[in-house]
Amino acid sequence: MKPETREPAWRTAAEVLLVAGLVAAPLLLRDAWAALAVLLLSSVWLWMRPARERRIAGPILGLAVAALIAGWAAGRLERPARAERIRETRREYERIWEDLRATAGKAAAIVQVPARAPQASLDADSRLTPRDRLNAFSALEKIEIEEGKGRRALLLLDPDGVPVAWAGEGLLHELPQELPRAGPYYRASFSAVTLLVLKPIGDARRPWRVAAGVSFPTDTLPFPRSRPARWTVVDDPDQAIPGTEVVALSGTPKLVVDRAPGTAPPGGWPLADRVAWIAIGLALLSVAVLRLLRIVLPGGGPLLADDRPLRLVSPLAAGGLIALGAALAVPPHSVGVLLAGLWVAALGAWSRSWKESRLPVWLKGAGAVGALFLAAWGIQRLWGPLDFSDGILVSTGAFALRLGLTGAAFGLFCLAGRRGELPEGKPRDRVAWISVAFLLGGAALCDRPLFALPLLAAGGALAAIYADQRRLREGLALTGLVLMAIFAAAGTGETAYRLRLGEHAGNELLTRLSPPSDGQIAAVSGEIRRHFEGQDLERVIPRTPIGLDYQDLAYVLWRGSPLARYHALSALVVQRENAPPSFFSFGMPLSDQGIVNTERLADLSLPRWEPRNLMISGAVPLRFAGRSWGTVRYWLLPRPGFEARDPRRLSEVDVGLLKGGPGTAAIEEIAQPALYALYAPDGRAALSPWEEDPPLPAELLRSKGRPAQAMVATPAGSSRAWARASAPGWEVVYLPFQTPTEALERTGNWSLGVLILLALSAPPLLLLALPRAAFRDLVSRTLRSYSKRLMIVYTVLLLIPLVLLYFVLVRSMEERLKRDQRAAGEAALSSAQQLLGEKLLEIPPGFGVDTVFGDQLLIYTSGVVRHEVNLYWGSAIHASSRHELFTAGLLPKRIPGEIFRRLALLGYGLDSRSNRVGDSTYLEMYAPLRVPGGGTSGDERLFLSIPLLAQQEEGARQLAQLRRQGLLVTAALFTLLVAVGRRLAR
Repeated sequence: MKPETREPAWRTAAEVLLVAGLVAAPLLLRDAWAALAVLLLSSVWLWMRPARERRIAGPILGLAVAALIAGWAAGRLERPARAERIRETRREYERIWEDLRATAGKAAAIVQVPARAPQASLDADSRLTPRDRLNAFSALEKIEIEEGKGRRALLLLDPDGVPVAWAGEGLLHELPQELPRAGPYYRASFSAVTLLVLKPIGDARRPWRVAAGVSFPTDTLPFPRSRPARWTVVDDPDQAIPGTEVVALSGTPKLVVDRAPGTAPPGGWPLADRVAWIAIGLALLSVAVLRLLRIVLPGGGPLLADDRPLRLVSPLAAGGLIALGAALAVPPHSVGVLLAGLWVAALGAWSRSWKESRLPVWLKGAGAVGALFLAAWGIQRLWGPLDFSDGILVSTGAFALRLGLTGAAFGLFCLAGRRGELPEGKPRDRVAWISVAFLLGGAALCDRPLFALPLLAAGGALAAIYADQRRLREGLALTGLVLMAIFAAAGTGETAYRLRLGEHAGNELLTRLSPPSDGQIAAVSGEIRRHFEGQDLERVIPRTPIGLDYQDLAYVLWRGSPLARYHALSALVVQRENAPPSFFSFGMPLSDQGIVNTERLADLSLPRWEPRNLMISGAVPLRFAGRSWGTVRYWLLPRPGFEARDPRRLSEVDVGLLKGGPGTAAIEEIAQPALYALYAPDGRAALSPWEEDPPLPAELLRSKGRPAQAMVATPAGSSRAWARASAPGWEVVYLPFQTPTEALERTGNWSLGVLILLALSAPPLLLLALPRAAFRDLVSRTLRSYSKRLMIVYTVLLLIPLVLLYFVLVRSMEERLKRDQRAAGEAALSSAQQLLGEKLLEIPPGFGVDTVFGDQLLIYTSGVVRHEVNLYWGSAIHASSRHELFTAGLLPKRIPGEIFRRLALLGYGLDSRSNRVGDSTYLEMYAPLRVPGGGTSGDERLFLSIPLLAQQEEGARQLAQLRRQGLLVTAALFTLLVAVGRRLAR
């Protein structure tokens, strides 16, 4: 570029200010002001730029302005006037009732009931013959139930109001037998509302009826695209608390909506701001790449020979990356590392024009690896331990750190390689192959730094020699150096991570998993008491609590309290005079009266974690509208991993309950990839991460109570162990050594993730480079070369079968995992049937099933089969090893209709269905409880169910690992075969 074409310094400074303003506008301004600022700043900046840059960046910046204007307009539409908001709510509310009426009318017209059914019969099931009842189930299942929010169901009720047949997901509330003959009906509690429409069949005085119902949670309005708001229904508007909106609809209960600001959970940046940041970032990066290509592509000279790239490209690249980081919620320190790494990469490419250094190239390459390791170690020391290689696609923060370290590795290798005259003769690829072998060998031994770092340094030295011998304008040379930079960054990053992990496990993790001090216990106790003392039921439900089903009240209060925290057992009981208590437990053993079961609590005692020393309990009055309404009693027992300063709350209560509550798995999650164990003073395992429950290793037992560190053999293989002893017992943290195969898999995760991003970035770069004459000439020469055309065809033909093979293998493994998981669930259900069937035979004469088959027996059975077990009498829940599953609405209180039809009416011995909680899909298995050895002659009114969420998640983890491994093997084979094919084509 000629000197006279250089822009004046004032224009460069103005561009820096304009770019900074564009990036900061969505942050500093809101709504229309942000759109106006982006429009003005974009217009001024584009006016200063050449026509080609305007054509590329202009439409993208226009998208940013349009996104901000759309966000402002959407915000205005979401805040209509009160009268218009009530009218819209009334229309949506009326639509729900119309859908229910239509469904009930359709069912009443299809379902057939016998006219001969005796109206005075007390046995509801005898009203229909098995054939008629089977036909009723089939008819209800054929009716298309309106899809949408809520849990919907269709029920056929006999003249006494007892459900005889049903279909759908099931309602959250049980229906009383005293139901109106026809019309709307509702049941409301503190966490849900059930709306129901009843339609009689025939004109008898006490007819059969069809009920179409739907249950909704009360923390979000039951309308499509609705915002979070508290709501409920009432019979009389006077039951609503002041300040709420009451929507009246003729012939239906009144809808009460509380749109107070505190009801909506806080969110992140608005969608419009994120879209605007993405558009701004892409516009700036596109122009930065365009300028870089203008410098790189002309023939001759060094790669970046002019002294202007830093001034031309850096402000735009930095601004674009910061904007994208803000849109993707990348942590600031990750953005900083990314910018620093890319700056080193640009500096290294620019340094190709510098004079040769006196130091040997191989020494500078080894020093580059050392500098890279120190950078990775510094990141781990400041913010670690950080796992960059847990998967191919990781969090945005971890991915930004990957890119930053990879860019730094590329720049350091360029700095180490000289830019002088090329050596005589054609350079060979042998150096690159040996370098890759050393780098992968070092990565495989990352858990042993004394062996890993010399191998990585040797690989870095050879990578620098390779860079020294090649012109980076050559596409394959640049690709090879990028691959070596990725492997070097992954190897040094993993080595630094494992070093930091050992330090963390030996010092910080033992402290983190130790029992809380008296001061921490007092702080948590005060926090819990202050929370409930400031609690008022007006903040829970926007109506008077009179007339509500309050069995779920304890769950609602617990869910929003400091009791719902990780690594703790807790329980909450709400008591009122002359009323049964409402209670909820998260792992804490409670009796049927809502009192802590001290006998079962003693079984949960662990060394150094005795309940008598750590239990937090109290009683606080519960108020409504400032007046006393009841009493809240609560208990909290810290478990290993509990931290009084941990601000996190248990956000996925439902998933935690289905997994069995807080247990060993939760401890493994906080310690991973380390393992935590507790031992009695004699070395016997009290809490072990392994099923074998091995005793305390002799190497640690010989320390005689002193803090110890040793290499020990465990069921997980050779491990480092750190132990701390006290009078009650031992605390030990194990860190298993990583095998070379596992280390290479993690290196592959890092490398493939970066390569995928680079591959996705290639098409936009090609489009930006296409107008350049030098690039078109390069493409033309490539297509005219027979060997290069052969390589392109060979690559395409190789890629297709490898991809097909990957999908076939992964699919077959997925089917096998599902079969194994189902077989394990069937075995657990069969064991539960055997245990309870034998108990059924042992019932003494005169004792009913309801007196023997209670929750305690189900809890015992659950401990044996290691699954939650539920027992249904007829079709309704009778006993459970964890009643909280039904209190929280996670499992149906009535057996799903299609399951009951097969088990009770068609004689199936086993059935299952898939259910969904949050983002998790899991299997529920059902079977009748039969007398062992009695065939089908057992009591068919008893049924068992087992949810398999924990097993489903374990299967999903195994499947994800298989997919990852298959993808890594496919990518490695593809790269290797392409490299061999290229050499053969030469």
